[in-house]
Amino acid sequence: MACVYSSSAEFDAALIAERRAAGVYGPRRYRREKLATVAGLVAGLAVIALFIF
Repeated sequence: MACVYSSSAEFDAALIAERRAAGVYGPRRYRREKLATVAGLVAGLAVIALFIF
């Protein structure tokens, strides 16, 4: 009953690689950041437009 991994670090690296391949650590965070940036830019442009007109 030998373990496939020689250390816990090797096991953790394989686990993270498998989860990345499955999409667990996907770009959801980046979507939220982009959405927040776009919303901020739109709000800023709206404020500027209100002052101009």
